[in-house]
Amino acid sequence: MKNEIKELAYQLGADVCGIGSIERFENAPPGFCLLICLTGANL
Repeated sequence: MKNEIKELAYQLGADVCGIGSIERFENAPPGFCLLICLTGANL
Protein backbone atom coordinates (compact mmCIF):
# COMPACT_ATOMS: atom_id res chain seq x y z
CA MET A 1 0.00 0.00 0.00
CA LYS A 2 2.81 2.44 0.88
CA ASN A 3 4.47 2.01 -2.51
CA GLU A 4 1.18 2.61 -4.33
CA ILE A 5 0.58 5.81 -2.36
CA LYS A 6 4.10 7.04 -3.04
CA GLU A 7 3.86 6.24 -6.74
CA LEU A 8 0.58 8.14 -7.01
CA ALA A 9 2.08 11.12 -5.19
CA TYR A 10 5.00 11.20 -7.64
CA GLN A 11 2.66 10.83 -10.63
CA LEU A 12 0.72 13.82 -9.33
CA GLY A 13 3.89 15.91 -9.22
CA ALA A 14 5.28 15.48 -5.71
CA ASP A 15 9.04 15.90 -5.40
CA VAL A 16 9.18 13.88 -2.20
CA CYS A 17 6.79 11.61 -0.35
CA GLY A 18 7.19 10.01 3.06
CA ILE A 19 4.95 7.83 5.15
CA GLY A 20 5.31 7.57 8.91
CA SER A 21 3.34 6.57 11.96
CA ILE A 22 1.29 9.10 13.90
CA GLU A 23 3.80 8.78 16.76
CA ARG A 24 6.38 10.60 14.61
CA PHE A 25 4.30 13.76 15.04
CA GLU A 26 4.15 13.74 18.86
CA ASN A 27 6.53 16.68 19.21
CA ALA A 28 5.60 18.48 16.01
CA PRO A 29 5.12 22.26 16.22
CA PRO A 30 1.57 23.62 16.31
CA GLY A 31 -0.08 23.37 12.91
CA PHE A 32 2.04 20.40 11.83
CA CYS A 33 0.19 17.70 13.75
CA LEU A 34 -1.81 15.46 11.44
CA LEU A 35 -4.46 14.97 14.08
CA ILE A 36 -5.77 18.43 13.18
CA CYS A 37 -6.13 17.47 9.51
CA LEU A 38 -7.47 14.01 10.28
CA THR A 39 -10.10 14.87 12.85
CA GLY A 40 -12.59 12.01 12.91
CA ALA A 41 -10.32 9.59 11.04
CA ASN A 42 -9.65 6.08 12.28
CA LEU A 43 -5.99 6.16 13.36
